[in-house]
Order: sequence, then C-alpha cells, then structure tokens
Amino acid sequence: MKTSSVVEQPLRPGGLALTAHALALCNLPRDARVLDLGCGIGATLGYLDAEHRLAGFGLDASLEKLSRARLNNPGLSLIQSIAETLPLADSSVDVIFAECTLSLFDADAALRECARVLKRDGYLIVNDMYARDEAGIAALRQLPAESCIHNAMSQAQITTQLNAHNFRIIAWQDQSPTLKNFSAPTLSFDSFLAASRAKLGYYLLVARNSD
Repeated sequence: MKTSSVVEQPLRPGGLALTAHALALCNLPRDARVLDLGCGIGATLGYLDAEHRLAGFGLDASLEKLSRARLNNPGLSLIQSIAETLPLADSSVDVIFAECTLSLFDADAALRECARVLKRDGYLIVNDMYARDEAGIAALRQLPAESCIHNAMSQAQITTQLNAHNFRIIAWQDQSPTLKNFSAPTLSFDSFLAASRAKLGYYLLVARNSD
C-alpha cells in the first residue's frame, strides 16, 4: 500500500498556491507523468500526490535534499542527477516543473533536455526571478556564480531561449507581489544593489513543447 506523502510548504515565493495556479492553466491527462526539476525536499511532489493524485518523480543534484524528500514522499521516485543531462527517455514526460530552479542551471542545456524528454505538446511550468530592467543584468553577472540571482534573465531573454528549443509560451504572468510576503535570505550589499538596478521581479510561465 502506498504511503501518503507529506505536504510541506516550499521555500519559494508564492509557495504551493502558485503551483496550484499553474496547474489550473494546464489541461493534463489523469495519468500525466510529472517531473519536478530540482525537486529539493519534495514539497511540490508531496502536493501533487496528495491533492491531485498525479504520479510524480523528482530530480535533484543534492543527495541531502533527496534524503529528506524520501522521508516526506516514501512512495515517489527520486533521482540524483543534474538538469543538463536528464537520465530519461525521449518523449517520456507529460509535464515538467522548474520552480525557482531554472536560474540555477545552465538554462540553455536544461531547456534542451526538457524539450527532449517532454512529449509533444507537453507542459513546461517555470517560476523564477527575472530582471525587469535589462540595463541592470550586467550588475547581476558580477555577483558570485553561486548567488541565486546571478543568472536572472529578462523576459525577452527567457522567451528567446524557449523559442530556440521549440517551446511556445501559452501564459506569462508577473508574480512579483509574491516577493513581498517571502522571507528571503538576507542579500549582501552588492547583491542588493544589483537586484535594485535590475528591478528584480518574479514570474510564472507555462509553455508547451512543439517538437
């Protein structure tokens, strides 16, 4: 008998309410196969299982986070790997979630892999930080590479990358108000200045694979 998953609130702007909102923008089959890209401690997986009965599996590079995810979600599949080389077959997934994780990857390589493993017309759901002022992006790139805002892009840059991998965006929403209620880690002075110059915001997008 399958053990019930624990629904734990994720540490990202908008939380599971934004996940639910994204799902409402999709028309998924009941037996949809879901991949959580950068699943962390398994919060989204637990929610999808408990509230939507969606069969999910997660991928993360951190063994520590996966160990915690296994405690929360003993019945779900979890894989230690990186987004840039997904250990999955072509056209094997119905929907991919990348919630506050795309900016942590090599976005071009990760999107190429997403396009490969998604079925035709499969869904890609992304929420993440973005630069609302392109003039400030250069300042973000001067921050340490491990900074969570170092790789933030503009809407135009994100759209260009998605188009390059044959994704068509069906929804783009500015969700910057979610940042006001999010207890983010304290930024260094340099990071604060760079974020201000780039007018960092938060977005949600839903795209479909055209391959």
